[in-house]
Amino acid sequence: MELNERKLRILQAIVEDYILTGEPVGSRTIARKYGLELSPATIRNEMSDLEEMGYLEQPYTSAGRIPSDKGYRLYVDRLMRTHALPRRDIERIKERYEQRIGAVDQIITETARILADTTNYTSLVLAPRLNRIRIKHVELVPINDKTALIVIITTAGIVKDSFITIPEGVDDEMLHKISSAISRYTNGKMPSELKPDMLNEKELSFDKRMFNMIFESIINSLLPSSENDLYMDGANNILDFQEYNDLVKAKTFLNMLEDKRLPMRLLSASMNADVSIIIGSENEYEEFRDYSVITATYKLGDQIIGTIGVLGPKRMKYSYALSTVRFLRNKLSDILTKIAEQ
Repeated sequence: MELNERKLRILQAIVEDYILTGEPVGSRTIARKYGLELSPATIRNEMSDLEEMGYLEQPYTSAGRIPSDKGYRLYVDRLMRTHALPRRDIERIKERYEQRIGAVDQIITETARILADTTNYTSLVLAPRLNRIRIKHVELVPINDKTALIVIITTAGIVKDSFITIPEGVDDEMLHKISSAISRYTNGKMPSELKPDMLNEKELSFDKRMFNMIFESIINSLLPSSENDLYMDGANNILDFQEYNDLVKAKTFLNMLEDKRLPMRLLSASMNADVSIIIGSENEYEEFRDYSVITATYKLGDQIIGTIGVLGPKRMKYSYALSTVRFLRNKLSDILTKIAEQ
C-alpha cells in the first residue's frame, strides 16, 4: 500500500488536530476544517488505509482515529513545520535571564523554570557534567586544626566544595604549599586527566599521602553522581492534559519523577545527540513509554557539558517545544561560555 501525498496530508491534519484537541479525529472534522477538498467518504477510506499501515489507531469502536507512535514519528520527521520561537517569547525569556544572572546553579534553576513555563511541559535540565569541564583553581582553606575546606573553581565558573580531615602534624603553612602544588598541577585539566602520580616526588616538600588524599577528594567531588545535578520544574503541568485527569495516571507520572535516577539516566543517554525526539514506545526506559521527550545538549565553548529537555504527553506540540528547547540550550551555552571567559 502506497503512502501517497493524499495520505500524508490527511495524516498531518489528524496529528495536528489531535495535538490541539486531545479528541479522536473523524473524517467529517478533516473535511470541514482542513480544506483538503475531499469527501468524508474518501477521507474515511484513506484513514482506514493509514490505520492498516500502522500510522493511526482507533481507541474504540465508532470513534475517530488518533496517531500511533509510528504516525507521530512520520509527522515529526517529514510533515512537521518548524518555526523560530516567536519574538514575544524570546524577549520574555531574555528578560527573565537578565533578572537571574548570578551563580551557575541559579542560572540552571531559572532555565528549568523558563522551559516549563514556556512549553507547559515538565522541564529537565542536567547540570554541567564537571568531568567534562576544566579546572581553573583549587584552594585549601583551613577551618580548624583538624578540618579544611577544598574549594574547586572550574572554567565554567562552577564552584564545588567539600571538607577533608587534616592529618596530625600538617600546619597552615604546609596546607598552603599543598594547595599551591595541587592548583598548579590541576590548572587547565579535566578530571579524567588527573592522576595521583602526576606530581614529581622530588618537588614535594610535604607528605605525599596528604597530597594523594586531597587529590582523591577532588576527583570524587567532580564525579557526576549526585541527584542534585538534576533540575526539574513543572511536574504538575501534566495535569493540564485531559488524558492525565485520571488520578492513577497522574500519580504514576509524579511517582516516576520522584526518583531522580531514572530521568537522570534518560538525559545522560542523550548526551551524544545534538537534538533528540523520543516518542512513546521508542524510549528504552519502559516507564517513559506513554510520553514524548525532546532533549538538546548545551555547551561550554565547543565542549558538550549537559542536557536540557522537556517531558510531556505524546500529543506534544512538537514544533513549538523543539524551538523552545533549542533556543534555551543556545542561551544557556552562551551564558556559561561568557562566565568561563571572565
